[in-house]
Amino acid sequence: MPGLDPMLVPGFIYLLCAGWNWSQATTHRKRAAAYRAKEAAYQAKDAALEARERALLGEQVRLASEARSPRAIPARVYELTYAMLEYAVHAELADVALFSLTESPDTCQMVVDQCIAVADCILNSETNDVWPPAEKDIRLVAAATISGLEASGEQIARTGSPASLGEEAVYAYLARVVAAGEPAANVFPPEEAVVVPVWATAAMLVSFRPLAPWQDYLRLIWELEDDDGVNFTALAALDSRTRRRLAHPVDPG
Repeated sequence: MPGLDPMLVPGFIYLLCAGWNWSQATTHRKRAAAYRAKEAAYQAKDAALEARERALLGEQVRLASEARSPRAIPARVYELTYAMLEYAVHAELADVALFSLTESPDTCQMVVDQCIAVADCILNSETNDVWPPAEKDIRLVAAATISGLEASGEQIARTGSPASLGEEAVYAYLARVVAAGEPAANVFPPEEAVVVPVWATAAMLVSFRPLAPWQDYLRLIWELEDDDGVNFTALAALDSRTRRRLAHPVDPG
């Protein structure tokens, strides 16, 4: 058997070493890829856990916020009130009118009570915390509500008051319904007893918002509390309901 050429031995050894190094490099690359995949899986798992924790924290905050409000006001009332105000801001009054026709009278009244409570807070803040406000102050707020619509840039500025009375409709709402506690159904025609309070409250939100979107202003109002943790708007809404029921007691027979 012929022997290997001495000149070929170093080359053969080099090829063997190169093959071994290539195999090792391949193994390292596979291990690195597996490590990166495992690291990515861990990161995705951590991100999912973090998102879940944020969602749970948000839910806890929501539940805590709802717990501060009297239970006599269901969470759905806040959702419906927000939706109706949004319709009014977007000049979609047909949807507000449809709501007043399709929802139960009690649900409609609870939404109106929430609108009254929000308008109460805005009126109170615009009249130096004097309650009930003087007639001249209420007229100034009504006038500012209408004049502020154009500057708001919202679509509600294009619709005008649903009662076709402009400033007078807002004044009647503030003076008689919000400040004096008269039922809206006594002040406005039946078909406008829900629409006018929603529209006027939406107009106040966009006209008096403090350099913020009206939605943020509404949430701020809904979160107002006194030193004892009593929610102002929830209390005002309950007070509005109580005054209405005292003025029009239900015949048990």
